[in-house]
Amino acid sequence: MDCKPASTNPKSARWIVPLLLLGPIVAIFAPVLFADRSFAFRDGAHFYHPLFQWITAEWGQGRVPLWNPQENCGLPVLADATSSIFYPGKLIFTLPLPFVWLYKFYIIGHVVLAALGMFAFARRLRASEQTAVLVAIAYACGGNVVFQYCNVIFLVGAAWLPFALLAIETIVSSRCWRAMLFLAFVLAMMILGGDPQMALHVLLAAGLRIAASLASILRGESREEGLTLVQPSIFQQLTPSAALLAGAAILAFLLAAVQIFPSSEATKSSERAAYNRPRNIFEAAAVLTTAPESESLLAETPSEKVVAGLFGQPEPSSHHDRAYDYSISPWRVAEFVWPNVSGKPFPRNQRWTSLIPGESKPWTPTLYLGLLPFLAGVAALRWWRTDATTRWLTWLVIVFTLGSFGWYGLGWLLRECYSTILHGDPAKLGIGSPVGGVYWLMVTFLPSYIYFRYPAKLMVVAVCALLAIAAPAADRLFEKKSERWLLTFKTITIASMVIAFSVWCISPQLLKLPPSPSQIFGPFEMSGALFDVFTALAHTTLIAALSYWLLTKIWEAAATSDGQAITRLKWAAVVITATEVVVANGNLILTAPAKMWNSEPAIVSSIQAREEREPENRRTIQPRFFRGSYRSWNPPSFAKAGASRRIEEMATWDHDTLSHKYFLPSGLSLVESYGSLKPVDYESLLLQARALSPTKVDGVSQPLSEALRLTACEYLVLPGSAKIPYAENLHATNLPENSTVWRMKRILPRAHVVDQIITLPPLADSLDLAAVDARALLVLAETSEGKTKIRDFRTLAVVETKEKLSLPVVDASSEPAASKASAQIVLGEPQHVRVQATLEKPGLLVLSDSWNAGWVATRQPADSPVGSQTTPLTIHRTNRCFRGVQLPEGAWQVDFEYRPQSFYCGGVVSMVAWLGLIAVVIVSSLRSRKNSC
Repeated sequence: MDCKPASTNPKSARWIVPLLLLGPIVAIFAPVLFADRSFAFRDGAHFYHPLFQWITAEWGQGRVPLWNPQENCGLPVLADATSSIFYPGKLIFTLPLPFVWLYKFYIIGHVVLAALGMFAFARRLRASEQTAVLVAIAYACGGNVVFQYCNVIFLVGAAWLPFALLAIETIVSSRCWRAMLFLAFVLAMMILGGDPQMALHVLLAAGLRIAASLASILRGESREEGLTLVQPSIFQQLTPSAALLAGAAILAFLLAAVQIFPSSEATKSSERAAYNRPRNIFEAAAVLTTAPESESLLAETPSEKVVAGLFGQPEPSSHHDRAYDYSISPWRVAEFVWPNVSGKPFPRNQRWTSLIPGESKPWTPTLYLGLLPFLAGVAALRWWRTDATTRWLTWLVIVFTLGSFGWYGLGWLLRECYSTILHGDPAKLGIGSPVGGVYWLMVTFLPSYIYFRYPAKLMVVAVCALLAIAAPAADRLFEKKSERWLLTFKTITIASMVIAFSVWCISPQLLKLPPSPSQIFGPFEMSGALFDVFTALAHTTLIAALSYWLLTKIWEAAATSDGQAITRLKWAAVVITATEVVVANGNLILTAPAKMWNSEPAIVSSIQAREEREPENRRTIQPRFFRGSYRSWNPPSFAKAGASRRIEEMATWDHDTLSHKYFLPSGLSLVESYGSLKPVDYESLLLQARALSPTKVDGVSQPLSEALRLTACEYLVLPGSAKIPYAENLHATNLPENSTVWRMKRILPRAHVVDQIITLPPLADSLDLAAVDARALLVLAETSEGKTKIRDFRTLAVVETKEKLSLPVVDASSEPAASKASAQIVLGEPQHVRVQATLEKPGLLVLSDSWNAGWVATRQPADSPVGSQTTPLTIHRTNRCFRGVQLPEGAWQVDFEYRPQSFYCGGVVSMVAWLGLIAVVIVSSLRSRKNSC
């Protein structure tokens, strides 16, 4: 494949390209562009919108958003890549417009960027303007990309992906060092934008591009641009390109160090890094080579752990198990031909494939990207006997399509056959479903890949590569008549009609099937599912017939050398694809009134009303609350009946019950927030607190009351059926359906002093899940003679340290007395907490904020000027995951400040790298020559 840019046709109207590139995007996003509404589904609504709004507010306060005190008693928000705090694209949020509009522009702008990148990549592969626009529309408006408005950071990765592949192709084919700089920039944009996994996929794609060139050399194929195949050795031919690609990776690492350093540090202590059994060869090597300090809590030998971890079924509810969530079911490839043929999952429950026992949760409800570009790409796939570029793109399609199947590995196929054909118990096979799959290979053999999850994201890479092949292939199709293509469209047309007739024949039996209710979208509606199937088949029948007719007309014009007619007909093909993709995927944009995000939830109003009734308890910080599990808690009316406005209703209910991150604008703090990077010790503490608790709501265990007090929790937001003995119902009015608000009867202050402690040595392996859970149980309760007694944390604290503290250790035979010391928070900023404490004797000041190595503490006499006579303090891990500092008797002012070294080091590295890159670009531009690459 020739990779020189195609020449521009001077006769083509300049307005056609931008019009056709932007037109379909505007049409698809019309529900938010031309109405005061915003995105209302999944993380795009309840995660990124409030999170980005909180980050914008922090910048507005003149603070770098490093620490978020409102989630899980405090989280290093910068370390979570989803925050994308230093992504340059976030500069849009500095504009003087309402945030909801800036958020919409941010999302739609990246869809436009995806289209521009795909257009540029296709042109690099010598595609005409028409086919470049064709594949750009198919990519940006296809289900795999456009639906990522629901998960914004992955939309950012998809938007930059075509530019990355373009840069790789330019580097290898032209050995252009400027392309190396550009690739480094794009990789940094992916990482800073919140999608480091896509950056890793790009590096894998770069390795495959080198391998494709190596295959060309070994096959003795004709010379590629920049590749001489006669005299130099293989090493000499490939080393320059490999060196440039490696240089791009290193430079990208330096540019994004401000994000990479904190994320790497936080990930190592998160639930993603913890395991009972090794999940890849690197963890397996650690298990086999590290002598255990104690007997395994799982009663397994190291070898048994390795075999079970690598080849067995992932442990339920573990990160290893969740890593395979949202795998694409192999039978869903039919959606590339028939849009929405699986049935639409919203706003009504019409997705019939959800009835299939092995069906996975859909990451995107449709894979459709247009019939013509898809078929052109499939027809152009050549995995070996072709040029290096086509071979490379074909390998990307194959590898990443198979990778997107995730859970559906060879193990899954074996288990299904054993269960279905031999009627055996697949659990006895000892092999996990993902084993043997491409995603399993990545998890098992690539370092740190286990930290990522959701295989469906890999389909974006496959689609991008497929469409890159499709663009020049479509040009060749338009130039030369092909009976095979005519037969293909005839076959698709006839097959669609035959399938439609067959479904119509069995539809009376299908309509008799019992409904399968969804907690959100109501009972399954078979009539709606059948309508979706018939619509999909009719859609493809029409498009196949139109494509058949259009191709014959183009070939007739080519036979008469009518260039103008050919150009017009090519643009007609683009218009047809743009129209059909908008029709097929226009239903993906789910919205709710924008005013919802700016309104105050009724639950917040009820909590604030309760606070105002106690003016003597005025505070500098907002209270903390616990919310019931969103996985099992929904309005009962939703499951009883579907509704056309269900998405809006669900978004409103989530907002009003403070689900996910909707609480952030209120200033309230949620003590159990579900996010993408959660400390394993904190998650374990609440998990074990549930195991010890006798209180259940709707069959779901609630955390132990003492554990909630440890977090300084004051309020509970629970389902309407809740009956909580340790809290009082506020009986608030105007609450959302099936919701109640409670206040804890006894509250442990966020800052308090104890003068007796229990000391434990730090865990030998802080990522051993079994050991972490056992330590959490030990901290929460003591077991004696078979009886479990919950500790009273008003009077004591459990400190994990190797240091010897000068405080009395609790005697198990005596009842510890409550300390008479006092402590009060007088400053409660996100990265600076000041406590005034008065002690009659030495004690431990406990702050119920998350322990993190980035925090430092100092003390000074309470009556001294701020900043004078400060004494550094050691912050001890207290009560499993909180902070404690030892204080002598007296009146003290204690300051806790967040100063993460990973941020400062990464910031310096990134700043130097960016200044160097800018300097090189400027100097290069000033000294550019006419023959530069």
